[in-house]
Amino acid sequence: RIAVVPAGVVYTSDDLFDVPTEARLDAAAPNPFRGQTTLRFSLPSAQRVRLEIFDALGRRVAIAADETFAAGPNRVAWTGDGLPSGLYFVRLEAAGRVHTRSVTLLR
Repeated sequence: RIAVVPAGVVYTSDDLFDVPTEARLDAAAPNPFRGQTTLRFSLPSAQRVRLEIFDALGRRVAIAADETFAAGPNRVAWTGDGLPSGLYFVRLEAAGRVHTRSVTLLR
């Protein structure tokens, strides 16, 4: 199934149903994780996104992404390289809104 939107961009119909009305940060998978986790989020339109990782003391320890992403579901892999086991917070900033979720890194 194919749908053509007014701008002439072609999406599959499944993609059209996955576009949210506002930015959303979904649960990381796997969580807890060893090695790598996938940070998942969805956007209502193409826009610049900043994904930052903070430790339990509120210190920024990584920037997982700082770039423009397409509308709909998106994924960013994060490994936690060089960080000890523990609780971390993923902070998504997009469209003037901030969303936060926790992840647990196991070594």
